[in-house]
Amino acid sequence: MSIVQEPWFWPTVLVVVGLPIAIVILSEAIVMLDRRGSRAVGVLTLVRNWVLPTGALLILLWQVEDPELELSWGRIVATVFGFVVILVLVNGINHLMFTRAAKGTWRERIPSIFVDIARVVVVVVGIGLLMSWVWDADVAGLFTALGVTSIIVGLALQHAVGGVISGLLLLFEQPFEQGEWIDTGDVRGRVVEVNWRSVHLETGDGLRIVPNAVLADAPFTNLSRTPGPQFAEATVEFDPSDPPNDVKRLLVATAADLPDRPADAVPEATTDGAGAYRVAIPVHSPGERSGAVELFRTRLWYAARRAGLTQSGVPPVDEGAAADVAAALRGEASVLNLDPTQAEALGGSARLERYAAGETIQAHGVVPDAVRIVVEGRVVMRAAPEGDSGALALFELGRHDPIGLTAIMRRPIDASAAALTDATMLVIPGDVAAGLVHDDPDLAREFGEELELRMRRARTAFAGAGVEAPIALRVAG
Repeated sequence: MSIVQEPWFWPTVLVVVGLPIAIVILSEAIVMLDRRGSRAVGVLTLVRNWVLPTGALLILLWQVEDPELELSWGRIVATVFGFVVILVLVNGINHLMFTRAAKGTWRERIPSIFVDIARVVVVVVGIGLLMSWVWDADVAGLFTALGVTSIIVGLALQHAVGGVISGLLLLFEQPFEQGEWIDTGDVRGRVVEVNWRSVHLETGDGLRIVPNAVLADAPFTNLSRTPGPQFAEATVEFDPSDPPNDVKRLLVATAADLPDRPADAVPEATTDGAGAYRVAIPVHSPGERSGAVELFRTRLWYAARRAGLTQSGVPPVDEGAAADVAAALRGEASVLNLDPTQAEALGGSARLERYAAGETIQAHGVVPDAVRIVVEGRVVMRAAPEGDSGALALFELGRHDPIGLTAIMRRPIDASAAALTDATMLVIPGDVAAGLVHDDPDLAREFGEELELRMRRARTAFAGAGVEAPIALRVAG
């Protein structure tokens, strides 16, 4: 008999020739996948470092050992080889089924505990088959005992297990995700954590933990997936004698001036009757509702007083307003090139306006209706660069600084003015200010110089930001 006909020849050739070739091929594949950032590298590395060597050793031992021996190196290596194969199968199935799952598919949504249970089942069944094939162990009785035990435990814990399963099915469906807002009827909050047992909600008053089984058995609303824009609602009351259309225009204008408002939605105001009104304020998410309503109510107090409307029984004008106007005129007389007595004579036409921090005092591109002088607080002038939706702060104004000087020329301002802090403004109507400039050439010259100074400050601000000033930017005062 030639050596080629020996039973050990071809298995040995397979190991001697095939093992190096297989290792080289897998090594190249691992390098290629590693460059792509593939997670399959771990599985192939396990095959190269463990499955191939132990498999080759097992083939060689089978050629020289007696298979009838109860304890042999062949059976020991076969056991190790089986364990490694089971590990490769578990990792390979996990990679193919779940690691590469596309977003939104059932594979991506399946809870991790289901994957862990499937891994345990594969490992237990694999070990049972391995013990049966390699060591001739009788595992049928073991599996039967495990099955009976599982039934008994399941019946004893059916209510607890049922709740857990309901929660896991809820996770599989994924009607909400982390960061979204849900309303269960009893609690409303933002989802900060989701696990197999419960959902953690940040309610603003603390962390509320809701069992998944409760959400699975009761209806709830995902506030973050409602169609269309999100709105915060506020109900306010005005004197029934106030014209409803005037009130609704005020409500809409105040809501539209709130910061960080969604661009694809506009505020709405409706009348409920008897001086009650409902306002819908656009917000980006349910979490902004309470903050938006609070800021709206704060600014509405100031806006209603400026508009001469009576909100919730609060009179629109202070009892001492005339005295306040006279005091402000005396304090700002030098701005108008008047002595205190001459300034007080304007009391019949002048008035005071109060603004909350952040409110717009003068809108961009609008002809001012009056010259306003800062009595208290700070004001910022802003303008938007070309093609930019944001606003660049140009400079700040403080006490004794006038705003809206172009009311005299009846020209729009190419910038906006907003209150940095709560601010009080002395308002001189445009026709009155024009009369003062007409009668006092020095005042006209001073206002012109102030406008030129502000334009230089505006251009300096644009240069400091690294952008060119808009060509249309001619008046920033």
